Amino acid sequence: MSTGKESDNFYDNFQRNLRSVEERLSLPKGFIVDAINKGDDWSLAMKAGAIVEGAINSALEEYWSSAIGDSSVSTTLNRWITKHSVNGANGKLELSKTLGIFTKSQLQSARRIFTIRNEFAHKASSATKSLHSVYQGLESGPKLEIFDEFIGKVDVLGSFPVEVKFRLAFGVDLLLFISNETVTR
Repeated sequence: MSTGKESDNFYDNFQRNLRSVEERLSLPKGFIVDAINKGDDWSLAMKAGAIVEGAINSALEEYWSSAIGDSSVSTTLNRWITKHSVNGANGKLELSKTLGIFTKSQLQSARRIFTIRNEFAHKASSATKSLHSVYQGLESGPKLEIFDEFIGKVDVLGSFPVEVKFRLAFGVDLLLFISNETVTR
């Protein structure tokens, strides 16, 4: 059982990590939490995708800088990777997986976020749908049942409408991705 002090430490570290990501991505303080709490589902999906891709770009830049040791070379390399498709965000995610930059759970979170973001971005008919209905429309391969498992395991969510539960699960997935120390170094 954790003590109040350990809980405070975790929360303080989480807040620092969250703010660090916002600063590295040149986002105003509170932007990420506001993205989850305010606005429509389309906006949340788009912002979440941009935040995760930005975090990947930032982590890759840090990786190159550390691996190469010459900041001008690493900046040039990262600029090239950022500007060129490299199969989009998923390609950068695969590159970061190969380089060992993110944990397995972070990679899974990013894939879930990108899958839903892509449904919103590439299908105009999804613009007015909820996160949950877009998720329900996915084929079983990309569906990644984690949201169903998460919603089922969190008892306190039982009384909320499914649309609210799903938005919370999506927001938690985003927060779990960005709260990892690897992203915020």
